[in-house]
Amino acid sequence: MKVTFDAQQLKQRLGQLGSVVARKSQEALYRNIRLFTDAEGVVNLQGIDIDTTMTLKVPSAKFDGLALNLLTEFNKLNEVLPNVTTKEVTIDSKSETEAILIAGKFRARLKAFPTAPFTDLSLVAGIADKPEIGGYVFGLPGLKEQIEMVDFAVPQAEGKHVVASALIFATATELSVVSTDGVRLVISTTPSDIGEFRFTVPKPALELLKKMEGGGKVTISDTEGAFYFETETELITYNKTHAEFPNYGGIVPKAGTYPTVVTFKDKAELVAAIGRQKPFCFSKDNPAVTFVFNGRDTVELVAVKEEVLATGNTYTDMTSDTITVEGVGDETRVKLDIKLLQPFLERGTFPMALHLNKPSNIADLHSNGGTPDKPTYRLLIMPMRAEGGATSTPMPPTE
Repeated sequence: MKVTFDAQQLKQRLGQLGSVVARKSQEALYRNIRLFTDAEGVVNLQGIDIDTTMTLKVPSAKFDGLALNLLTEFNKLNEVLPNVTTKEVTIDSKSETEAILIAGKFRARLKAFPTAPFTDLSLVAGIADKPEIGGYVFGLPGLKEQIEMVDFAVPQAEGKHVVASALIFATATELSVVSTDGVRLVISTTPSDIGEFRFTVPKPALELLKKMEGGGKVTISDTEGAFYFETETELITYNKTHAEFPNYGGIVPKAGTYPTVVTFKDKAELVAAIGRQKPFCFSKDNPAVTFVFNGRDTVELVAVKEEVLATGNTYTDMTSDTITVEGVGDETRVKLDIKLLQPFLERGTFPMALHLNKPSNIADLHSNGGTPDKPTYRLLIMPMRAEGGATSTPMPPTE
């Protein structure tokens, strides 16, 4: 059994498989990849982990007509391919225990292994359980873009008030992707008519979705035990784990309930102003900046230094910077962690509207167009504790 690959395409496919192969398992079986021909006579590459499979079609690969079914070392292939300069790479399976890698004048022996222990794994056998019909078809670039818009608020690990997953749901007219880390809630919404559904997708599965590139469409289907993500040339399965997304509806302000709306027109101006504040923030881990709205047309940005003294805490205004805005409502202020705010600013398009109520209420930011009652891209963020204590020096720095 002999198969010849375009070298660049094989490198690219191995790069994709690297996001799956033995990421969690230390067992040797999970560190291998399978090369096989499917019923359509197309060469496939397949890698697995304890809860994930990735199967990639390589339609351009040429083989000698004999059915291919080879299990071999992923790491050896992945390490040698970047140093291969030929246009083509051939793998010649000599037996169940050995294959030869050929690239121009280069020859190397690859270990091969019986495929049955690999294909008999319930994870691999479960690929056949993918529903033949049904599922929901998404535009792949658009779905990946929506995931990118919210993924910064998907936590790395589970916590008491957070879940390491995103919520993907659709109504009859809209598709939304939602994430939260317990301090921020991010919502990206686009028009859609693909049907009504609701998925809670774990963070590792989201990362795999973002790496898919097999055409313009991706179909997501599920069974009781697994998700299936499929493009023209890729099939990913991900075993379901319990992930209950928080019931966030009660904390989202309804349109018109916040009396103050401050609209920032110039993204570059706001990002630069926040950048000027950051070196003067008291905490590098949680850099706090207070946004002070004058009730008309300006917002002052203030970084405050906090000193803990035996007689009480002292607060000193370290900076003062003013931005022209369009605003309605009362004078108010809100103290925000700018490290948590910045990913939203980077991804959003302006104008951006900051909806405020009391300094202790959640700040509600809208960007990317939309309307107050139908926002397109939205961040809800908990404010930080306002200054107070024994002493305060509220005057800004002067010349």
